[in-house]
Amino acid sequence: MLSTVIDGLKSFIDSIGGAKGALLLLGSLMTKIFANDISKGINNAISNMRILTGAAQQEIADVRKEAKDIAMSMTKDSSSTHIDAMRQSLETTYTLQEELRQSAKLMSDD
Repeated sequence: MLSTVIDGLKSFIDSIGGAKGALLLLGSLMTKIFANDISKGINNAISNMRILTGAAQQEIADVRKEAKDIAMSMTKDSSSTHIDAMRQSLETTYTLQEELRQSAKLMSDD
């Protein structure tokens, strides 16, 4: 019985081009089956590398600064009680957010 299975497996491997063909077939099947998991794993590895190198934090800081600059520029050229109050509110918000980030960083470093 076992010899029949082994002979059938040998015949199948020979029919697909030997060991090289069997490995190519197995590789393509594994790629098709696990394609989503492979891409998720690669994306996770890239994200982890960005976090470890500080690139992600720098991108977040850049986006934060750009958003602040845009918000402040909208109130720059106008002057009224309402606009002045909005400008002051934005400054206070950004100052408090930065203090919160610094405090959180100190707490996570400990």
